Amino acid sequence: MASSCKKRRFRDPQSVERSIDNVRNAIPQTTRYKNRWGVRIFEDSQSGRENKVVMCESNPFSLDLQNLQNLETELCSMTARTLNFWLIKFVQEVCDKDGKPYPGRTVYQIICSLKRHLDKNGRAEANMLNANNHW
Repeated sequence: MASSCKKRRFRDPQSVERSIDNVRNAIPQTTRYKNRWGVRIFEDSQSGRENKVVMCESNPFSLDLQNLQNLETELCSMTARTLNFWLIKFVQEVCDKDGKPYPGRTVYQIICSLKRHLDKNGRAEANMLNANNHW
């Protein structure tokens, strides 16, 4: 068989731009949208919440609040303990634009969006979906 008739097993090397494009397109557009949506909801809750000071929050768990950050802290900069504390409040308080509580499945999707956002920003250790990951 002549070499000109042989099928090539591999494609030509890809450019850096094409590789970046491939990675970007590996995440479905709907997932990218949901990630932005979940983060936006959390950030809206941060800005809209009246009390942002951890020491002024009710504490039914008898937790040591001394080293926790206030709610103004950017999501990716929160310590795992701070994130756990404020996510407990967030899950209890989040509702749709009409003031109705989200169904559990929707709250789960929001938390998954936050998890993916944290992963993307180098915070894979902050896994609020893992029961073994607690304070």
